[in-house]
Amino acid sequence: MEDIFATLFRQNVFTNFERRVHEKEGELSVAEFSQMWQEENQKMFGKSVILTQDYASWWSYIPHFIHTPFYCYAYSYGQLLVMALFGVYRREGKDFVVKYEEFLSLGGSRSPKELVGIFGLDIEDDNFWKIGINEVESLLKGLKAIL
Repeated sequence: MEDIFATLFRQNVFTNFERRVHEKEGELSVAEFSQMWQEENQKMFGKSVILTQDYASWWSYIPHFIHTPFYCYAYSYGQLLVMALFGVYRREGKDFVVKYEEFLSLGGSRSPKELVGIFGLDIEDDNFWKIGINEVESLLKGLKAIL
């Protein structure tokens, strides 16, 4: 669950931080970067964690913000895509396996939309992504039951 949380939420924080930075015009001060970083991270934690002022500069340790911007969204995208496909597998069972083997055999030769289309699904439909969210929710309920 911790890995899923880090992937789905923390990587989105990174992406939202980058979006805000790139929406600004002109040079930004360190204080502006730090404020945006702090605000985006606080959204993720809400009232559950108090972020100290020292945390405000943590954006500076992440080199891909400069060298490879907007690269983090792919982690969340991939995690949720896998969770959605797992949800489809749980519903379809053996019928899923043949489609999944075709999906894997195509590698990156087709667009994600075409690849997911093999399963009769559309990545532009909110319901596809809800399958993945439901799988995460199911795992969370399972964890709560164990605890």
